[in-house]
Amino acid sequence: MSEKHLTPTQIEFLKRKAKELCRKDPTLSHNQALDLLAKEHGCNNWSILAKHHRPTSYPGLRFQRGTEDMRQALRVVGPPENPYRDTESRLDRAFRQVDDICESFVSAENAVTYAIDYVTTLLTVPRFHMYSASVVYHEMRCWLPYCAHPTETDNRILVNRYYKPVGRKSREWVDYGDFKHLILKLDADRLKEFSHDGTSESYLFYDGNPPWHSRKHAEGYLERLKILLHVMKH
Repeated sequence: MSEKHLTPTQIEFLKRKAKELCRKDPTLSHNQALDLLAKEHGCNNWSILAKHHRPTSYPGLRFQRGTEDMRQALRVVGPPENPYRDTESRLDRAFRQVDDICESFVSAENAVTYAIDYVTTLLTVPRFHMYSASVVYHEMRCWLPYCAHPTETDNRILVNRYYKPVGRKSREWVDYGDFKHLILKLDADRLKEFSHDGTSESYLFYDGNPPWHSRKHAEGYLERLKILLHVMKH
């Protein structure tokens, strides 16, 4: 067996990869896709593979995509196979391919670490351009922290550009109190350390410089994420 003992993070990565396979081949069920990936790792089926994973020293979700996969995700999604039946716009099709990863985060620190890894990988793609009909564009708006938003309990919660708990895809109303794993306790001085100049306190960027606008904006955002992570740890 080539790679029997996988970490929980690797298991989650394979689950997401199975979803991608299903999107590319509508005739393939999710269970069939999982079994195919299991066979690539030397197991007869997914159940056997899932039973043999080892604990990981890092709890929570980790970003696993490489440079080439990121490059592919930056491209405009292709047209539907049958445009006469499928009238969904490319923008909507790109958004549909984004996973909701909010509940996979185990803490606010995990969400920030994930964002750092995401943007770091994005920056390994030379001369990238962001299209609104690309998967990456929508991932960044859903998965990356926009600000540490105040809650009713005087704490803060990490939210995405839609003011939903970071990682959440749905834009429907939510009670921030239901997402305690993303809660922060930071005073005003610590909020200023990572806030972008010219924005309200606790915002990592503003509408004029989101990380999906340019490499320069992404680099600046990455540095503020690193400061936020440092603030959270100390």
